[in-house]
Amino acid sequence: METALKFARRATGRPRVLHCAHSFHGLTTGALSVNGERSFRDGFGPLLPDTAVPSATSTRSAASCGPVTWPP
Repeated sequence: METALKFARRATGRPRVLHCAHSFHGLTTGALSVNGERSFRDGFGPLLPDTAVPSATSTRSAASCGPVTWPP
């Protein structure tokens, strides 16, 4: 999971990582940062900054975020 987070941030050039509510990706620091259950994260901060669960009412789709190019 740690490697996937690093590659995703590098490949997109974007610092923000979106994740699903109630998701589980592991218990390392990066994985906890995108863990959808607060009970797993509590007490282990500070975690990675700029992570979020997208709003179900958001009108902005992933496609509207712009193209992903490599290298950034």
